Amino acid sequence: MGEPVVQSCRGIPVSEVAYTPSGLEFDRTWSIVEATSHKILTARALPKLVLVTPRIIRDPSDATSGGRLELSFPAGSGCETFSVPLRPSTSTLKTWTLVDDCSVFSFTEIDGYITQAHPTSSPDPSYCSDVLSRFVGKPVHLMYKGPRTRPAPPTWSFPKLSASVAYQDAYPILVASEESIQGVQSLVAKWCREQKDEELKRWDPKSIVIERYRPNVVFEGSGQPFAEDMWKEISIRSGKGESDQSAKFTLVSKCTRCLLPNIDPRSGVRNMSIPSKPLLQYRVDLDPGRPGYSCFGCNAVPEAPGTLCIGDVVLVDHWDAV
Repeated sequence: MGEPVVQSCRGIPVSEVAYTPSGLEFDRTWSIVEATSHKILTARALPKLVLVTPRIIRDPSDATSGGRLELSFPAGSGCETFSVPLRPSTSTLKTWTLVDDCSVFSFTEIDGYITQAHPTSSPDPSYCSDVLSRFVGKPVHLMYKGPRTRPAPPTWSFPKLSASVAYQDAYPILVASEESIQGVQSLVAKWCREQKDEELKRWDPKSIVIERYRPNVVFEGSGQPFAEDMWKEISIRSGKGESDQSAKFTLVSKCTRCLLPNIDPRSGVRNMSIPSKPLLQYRVDLDPGRPGYSCFGCNAVPEAPGTLCIGDVVLVDHWDAV
């Protein structure tokens, strides 16, 4: 399991995580926005964002924020590590500037607070913005999601979908299988063998790791690649045999893909062909709501709050196209 707590930055692998119908705890609770336009920056436009590494530091003795979110930068970037409040208190938020016109893609009127550093990091209110602006190369702010509800868009299967998100692209949780990433590797290998370019012919399909697709929940044992394409409802229960209770998740759509998976999460370098072109050849037009796009993984909405752990068991309750 993983959670990219800051939109487009490196994900944090977790062995146990709480969630709500809006997503995993802290998942994309923060984003980086242009200081003037308030457009949310993503790795699609700025690939090196995948090299920014968040770390959650819980501290019960920290009465005002319960701990810190630490952001560190690649060696040689000239940017120093800093921390921000993990759960800023109401009194803290009153001292931060609330912005209500952030946007990403066609989504507008997304709110957020311009984040200030944790007291242990710096007393300067512009410190976080200054460090991030140095790394990005233009004026930006780190935003903490504000109180305004941001509805998830309807899907082909669920035209009256009722769900909300923070700074995720559109939906609360992305699920995918180990078998599916192996399927992608096979498709990439096949596509590369058919190319005339020698560099593409030598491409290592194993470099297409699942982190490129940034799923929250990864499962194995589906028996075949892309089985989740036909799952509409799943239950997840403890793998420790502690309870027979299951958490319900509805898969509301396939996840249509952009060029972000073309970015190597280890180097921050984007290849303009792989894996997007192989998927556009072999995995296209699978979501009726977004023809012309390739697909990998499925977007899911939890029924109620709960906790997920590595080793939990996934059950398919309802098979149907999403």
